[in-house]
This record gives sequence, structure tokens and C-alpha cells, in this order.
Amino acid sequence: MGVLISRLRAIMRRGQPRHGTILQYGDVVFDPSQYSASVGDIQLSLSRREFAALHLFLRRPNHVLSKTEVEEAIYGFGDELSSNAIEVLLHRLRKKLQGAGSILYIHNMRGIGYMLMEKPL
Repeated sequence: MGVLISRLRAIMRRGQPRHGTILQYGDVVFDPSQYSASVGDIQLSLSRREFAALHLFLRRPNHVLSKTEVEEAIYGFGDELSSNAIEVLLHRLRKKLQGAGSILYIHNMRGIGYMLMEKPL
């Protein structure tokens, strides 16, 4: 049991944000060490989970992330989720990006997952 716990802790550490690494994609600038995200000069006001979701998508832009991957990255082992928790969370994040005038959006690929990408021209 001790070995299993140690391995789980090691896996969880790998997924932790790298503090001090500023991520930028499109017009979004994301600084995990300052807990800030902005679109141009507009600062985004994000909840803890919205922040975690944006961080996840910015680390892997233009890549499809399954609903399970998003759930595991954002929610803890003991968190109880409603059936549409991820959809609601991503809807709020989409609205905040859109409200700030971002060129990025989170595309829902029905039955596959989600992808952060730039809006087509």
C-alpha cells in the first residue's frame, strides 16, 4: 500500500503547474505564479477551477483533451461531480474569454473531447 501511495504522489507531482512559466497563446497571457490571466489589457477574473482548466488547455493548445482528462486535472479524487460539471465550467470559461474579446475559444468535439484553438477568420 505504501508503494502505491508513493507512486500516486509522484504521478500527481508531474501534473503540477510550473511556477514562473508564463504561457501565451493567441491573445491570452497566463502567469500561474501570479494567479493571473489576461486578454490584451483585460484581466480575467477566474475561479480556481476555471484557472486550472485554462492552464490545462494552454499547456496543450490545438490538442484534443477528453472529458476524463479535464476532470482528472481539475477535480480531486474525493470531489463528487454532477453529470454536467465540466460543461458548466467550460461554458463559464468560454463566456469570460469571449467577454474579454479573445480570439481563442474552447471547441467541443462531441463524443471526443475539447480543444482550445483560435477562432477561424
